[in-house]
Amino acid sequence: MLPSGQIATFETGFPALIQPSIPSNGIITNPTVGSAYFVVNHNFKNPYVESWNLAIQHSLPGHFVLDLAYVGNHSVDTVVNYNLNAATVVGLGNAGQPEFPTFGRTANTNLLFADSRPATTLCRRNLTASSPAVSP
Repeated sequence: MLPSGQIATFETGFPALIQPSIPSNGIITNPTVGSAYFVVNHNFKNPYVESWNLAIQHSLPGHFVLDLAYVGNHSVDTVVNYNLNAATVVGLGNAGQPEFPTFGRTANTNLLFADSRPATTLCRRNLTASSPAVSP
């Protein structure tokens, strides 16, 4: 959906660019201290996931089968969003926000794509009984 409310299609083509309004003195002022900011991490790396698995089956007496399997996943450079202006001291209200004393800011300053490295693994074990093969 385009800002004009029109449905976006290949037939209509790209919409016209929205030109920012620049004051006559050429200086663009900062938004109010209550406006949220979004900051992109300069050290951003594309995230990826490494996955692996190993499975072993072994026949046991009495037509039992031991099935051991390991599945692992490890994420690298997983992205999260982090509020840089979150209060660091409970109970101080606005004074507990890091950007309040210096800039008077009470709104969020969101760091997009902050780096995080969680890892997740899963292990599975099974012992199952199997019936003997039937021959004609």
